[in-house]
Amino acid sequence: MSMKMSDTLTTSIVECAERSLISYVQHKHLSEDIQTLEKKCPLKISSKLSKLDPFVDKDGLLRVGGRFERSDISYESKHPIILPKDSPISRLIIENIHRSIGHLGKNSILAVLRQKYWILGANSIIKGLVSRCVRCKKYQGTCAKQKMANLPKERTSG
Repeated sequence: MSMKMSDTLTTSIVECAERSLISYVQHKHLSEDIQTLEKKCPLKISSKLSKLDPFVDKDGLLRVGGRFERSDISYESKHPIILPKDSPISRLIIENIHRSIGHLGKNSILAVLRQKYWILGANSIIKGLVSRCVRCKKYQGTCAKQKMANLPKERTSG
């Protein structure tokens, strides 16, 4: 039985690919913490995730816990996906957000990022990205100041 490949890209295919990539990155960088949480054991205090109250969701993704269970915001915003700082995927996500919001700056990037992802050490990645961005440097540049010309003789004599 042969399967026909469709030329269309559906949202379910994109979402499945995104989950697969995130799962791979998490298992590559945070495997020890994931194994501890899957055994229902508490994380070590020295773990960089211990303050986030993390949990593993039904898809096997590591998410931030918290006290927003009764809030009306989306599940993604209540429990953002945790990603490591040193992953290329994390950098690509931040760069994409930076471009999509129109180079608004660090706080705006972080606000949009936290709606879906929690990247460990995101502040330093964002700061480096904004400092290297040519368009951001143009937007934040100082205006040129013009030096006043000397006054004519008629205005200085009485």
